[in-house]
Amino acid sequence: MSSTLQFTAISGAHNEDAVCYLLEIDDARILLDCGSYEDYSGEGLARLQRIARQVDAVLLSHPDMAHVGAYPLAYAKYGLTCPAYATQATHMMGALCMQDASKTLAAREEFTLFNEKDVEAAFDNVTPLQYSQPKALPGRHSHIVVTAHAAGHTIGGTIWTINNGAEDVLYALDYNHTKEEHLRRCSLMEGAEGMLSRRLTKPTLLITDALNATYNLATRKKRVECFLDSVGAVVKRGGNVLIPVDSAARVLEIAYVLNEWWPRERSRRDTHALCLLGGSARKMRSFAQSLVGWMA
Repeated sequence: MSSTLQFTAISGAHNEDAVCYLLEIDDARILLDCGSYEDYSGEGLARLQRIARQVDAVLLSHPDMAHVGAYPLAYAKYGLTCPAYATQATHMMGALCMQDASKTLAAREEFTLFNEKDVEAAFDNVTPLQYSQPKALPGRHSHIVVTAHAAGHTIGGTIWTINNGAEDVLYALDYNHTKEEHLRRCSLMEGAEGMLSRRLTKPTLLITDALNATYNLATRKKRVECFLDSVGAVVKRGGNVLIPVDSAARVLEIAYVLNEWWPRERSRRDTHALCLLGGSARKMRSFAQSLVGWMA
């Protein structure tokens, strides 16, 4: 017997806003990500507030503002207290990202939407999962099973499969086909010679994005070389380099690349220090060390 599937974009459609979508499978309502950027404005948050108490489960895909930025707010103020799921790495690093955001916002302005205690409470509500670990939703929606698969792009980044016994939904945003310095490639490409993984090839519904579909991206090697050449040129003439980056996701790649490159030339070691600055920098490093298995 087939099911009724309905997809609604709360935010993140036809633009580059943070992502938040509602998937309805018969009478089950599943929120796919809960993102917001630091301005916390726009119609997306108003839409989220209207439906938050009716949601049965939340799936979080990546540990950055674009995917978890509105979750503490929605949990604390909108009534989004239903079960939530993320990989262990997304759970830990997402909480760290939002703790850092809370500190930053409170330090620069009168910010009252949520605080660090709200962040802690929200992420305490998240059930951490491993990759390929099926998880049935609780209660009357126990026939719906969600499974996290590697997306690449961020540590713990997730492609979700959602199955109710009759229909398969594949939710795949912000995934990376290629292996990075510290991350595996996405599960969509696990087969030999880049063939699609068989278990993910024929969903009833595919939810994905095409943000960079027309962007001609240089090879990873070339991009890293250009980045390091730019940093090296500034350092060589005695300047300093400040690289703004998120606090818990892509920062790991930047830190890894610089840390590997820095010792190769004595002159820069003698004149400059390589520093990771941020309110949660020490904790981020500690978390990353404990999550090394997610970087294989």
